[in-house]
Amino acid sequence: MKRFQLRGTVVSPKPTGARCKLGVRDKRQLKHLILRDRRAPIAAIQAQMTTKVCIRTLRRYIRALGFNNRVAVKKPFLSKAHKAQRLAFAQAHAHWSEEDWKNVIWTDESSFEVGKHSRLVRVWRQVYERYAWDCLCPSFKSGRVSIMIWGAFSGYHKSPIVIIPTGRRTAADFVNIVYEVALFSFYSLHDRSNDMSLMEDGAPVHRSSLSNRWREAQSMAKLNWPPNSPDLNPIENLWKIVKDQVQNKHRPRDRDQMASAVQREWNGVSRDVLDTLISTMPYRMKAVIDAQGGSSRW
Repeated sequence: MKRFQLRGTVVSPKPTGARCKLGVRDKRQLKHLILRDRRAPIAAIQAQMTTKVCIRTLRRYIRALGFNNRVAVKKPFLSKAHKAQRLAFAQAHAHWSEEDWKNVIWTDESSFEVGKHSRLVRVWRQVYERYAWDCLCPSFKSGRVSIMIWGAFSGYHKSPIVIIPTGRRTAADFVNIVYEVALFSFYSLHDRSNDMSLMEDGAPVHRSSLSNRWREAQSMAKLNWPPNSPDLNPIENLWKIVKDQVQNKHRPRDRDQMASAVQREWNGVSRDVLDTLISTMPYRMKAVIDAQGGSSRW
């Protein structure tokens, strides 16, 4: 009736504009092809489509389905056993409060490489300035120049960093350089050190019998940390902050400059940053449980 009142006829008007190239069935096929192989080039998807359309049109339909081509996030490989261990750890510590996590001494070693950037470098440039000197990200031909640094923090203190000399990476060296000097003094800073737990990943120097005997002699409790779980260790995020600051402010050219820059930025990390990192631990446990032991966003 309304159509008759407006147009004087009950016949539906002809649709305006071009007809959709892909129908409902074609869209289902397109979504199936994307989900079957997330890494497939768009040309390969186009070749498998029953209804043939140009790549530009196909890309438009893919975006309409909610898919975009993005750089894949890099995460450690997790086997079924890894996921089971991560899930068990998260479930066992799901009831821990922020105060409980403050009693953990978070430790880790990180490599700082001269000339290597932890993120994509972006510059403001015009089209013809692609190879302008101040628009380049220089690399160095002198080979890999890096330093290995150990650090730790808890909900109460931040340790000094320790530069581990090249060629001294055995378990005995680690005990002498890190445990005997830095970790022991840092552990003793805490008023109730018996309530503290040590967090270490599964690196061979941490799992050696020499390291185990040293921790037992100091009555130092250690968390049963799941493998391939850097996303659960907040000091990994702290290293990322330090690396970004070193690259943005210093641009070191050799080991000495790198060590000095890292020391300065490590010392400059505020108490608020450390508290914020520790406050994320309950959410990390929940994220792992929700993912059934899979990777989290941290």
